[in-house]
Amino acid sequence: MARVACPPAAGPLEDYAALFDELFSRLAQRRGFREYLTGLLAPRDRNKTLTGLAGTEPVVGAQHAAVQRLQYFLSESTWDSVKVNDRRLELLLSDPATAPHSGGVLVIDDSGDRKDGSATAHVGRQWLGRYGKTDNGVVTVTTVWADERVYYPLHAEPYTPASHFPKGRNDSGFRTKLQIAADLVTKAQEAGVVCRAVVADCFYGDHDDLRAELRQGGWGFVMALKPSRGTWQYQAEAYTPKDAARAVGWNGPDDPGGWSRVQRVFRDGHTETWWAADLTEVVRLYGIRHWIEQSYKQVKDELGWADFQVRSATAIHRHQTLVNCAFSFCWNTWFDQPSTRDSRNAPPPGSSADDPGEGGHPTSPADTTFLLAQGPTHRPVLADPLATATALVESMVRQAPAR
Repeated sequence: MARVACPPAAGPLEDYAALFDELFSRLAQRRGFREYLTGLLAPRDRNKTLTGLAGTEPVVGAQHAAVQRLQYFLSESTWDSVKVNDRRLELLLSDPATAPHSGGVLVIDDSGDRKDGSATAHVGRQWLGRYGKTDNGVVTVTTVWADERVYYPLHAEPYTPASHFPKGRNDSGFRTKLQIAADLVTKAQEAGVVCRAVVADCFYGDHDDLRAELRQGGWGFVMALKPSRGTWQYQAEAYTPKDAARAVGWNGPDDPGGWSRVQRVFRDGHTETWWAADLTEVVRLYGIRHWIEQSYKQVKDELGWADFQVRSATAIHRHQTLVNCAFSFCWNTWFDQPSTRDSRNAPPPGSSADDPGEGGHPTSPADTTFLLAQGPTHRPVLADPLATATALVESMVRQAPAR
């Protein structure tokens, strides 16, 4: 039996969304995927909650049919976010413009976001690095592939605090952030990701067990160590990074001792002078991580990474997967020529305002007209997200280190 055609998304987003269609078994799911990405990519004038994504009023608009469709799509619908993420990575890895190579890095990082209450999955009082304090929130461990030109998320998994488990940290289901990080690196390897080294900050670099797992997996790594902790060498020769820095000697820029000047050039034209007492390749690799620290979280905020208002673990993971899809679409739009698809055609046969969506909520085809103010519309609609996607990528590229 032939599938009912889905009302197309605007412009190039339709070309991208169509590549995922076989992963969604129902028309309502395919429509939900398009509507959710469109909402995430829309200009940000409010939080990307479900009412924000659907373009309805906050709070009072929660019962609007468009909001209820997205709520069902995110929380109740039967689609597999793992398969969607796998498809997203297949597209990135198969495109020469974004394919990983042996000169890039795989970055381990985590992101903490404030969340109230105690009923939401993964929530707990814990250290939120982006705020620099302990607070109630959700922390997600992530892996990212990057070089000096492009970066994109690979996998993400929220950390569940020990308080959620009957036996706390001794519970068989509990996993530390380090264990999650090691699993995500393995997933990247299984997906076919290659890199020069795994890079992480001192939270991850200060742990011997994680470094040992990376070494056993055949990964090179560049890990930060806390100045007052960690080990530069082992056994009788052990000393800290701060001790190592003192031993090199430093008498200022004109007499740097054993330090070498490393000039970093950024795409926006500015330069920075760094000083290294080891191989410049190490500085280059860790410098890529520094760019992600500054820019990656800004883009996550722009696309509504932390704006979800759902409680289940399934819905949270789906939201994060969809945000990553929207992020990857930005690169897809940046590197590819605009679609020649004429979205001004009438919606395909089989779609109508009376077509029930999943959960029994009525649906109506999206107005995908390219031109604004072409005529009166029957209901408010979101504009073509192409310009927003391009603008997001342009801001990332300007901040990227060129070398």
